Amino acid sequence: MGFDWPCMDPSAKEELEDLGVIVLDSAPFVLHGSLYEGPDADIPTPTKTFRDTLYAFGQGMKVAVEVVLCAVECGVLEPYKDVIGVGGSGDGADTAIVLRSTFPGTVFSRDKTKRLEIKELLAMPLEKKWWD
Repeated sequence: MGFDWPCMDPSAKEELEDLGVIVLDSAPFVLHGSLYEGPDADIPTPTKTFRDTLYAFGQGMKVAVEVVLCAVECGVLEPYKDVIGVGGSGDGADTAIVLRSTFPGTVFSRDKTKRLEIKELLAMPLEKKWWD
């Protein structure tokens, strides 16, 4: 890619926005960023456990869930609706799921209408990409 942050070709961003696409190039990291995640920290946290469980389905699964959580948190996606989340690795999209959009803080809500629910797996690679 070779672009400075936000890592998107400005002409591609402009073309998407001309089509009515909302491009988030600054969003909270909802499944990363804790001080307990440094290279020397091996402390199990709820966020790490959740993230690592999604990684078991592949990098794209974690990203497909995370982009929906970020979009709701940023106010560009309505919460508690069925949506399609798409994710992948550094090589492009390879995973698509139907899930209930929700806020990061309500992923495990006691209210079943607000918690995260992955409803359908549309696409997922057989071979996973792992970073050690």
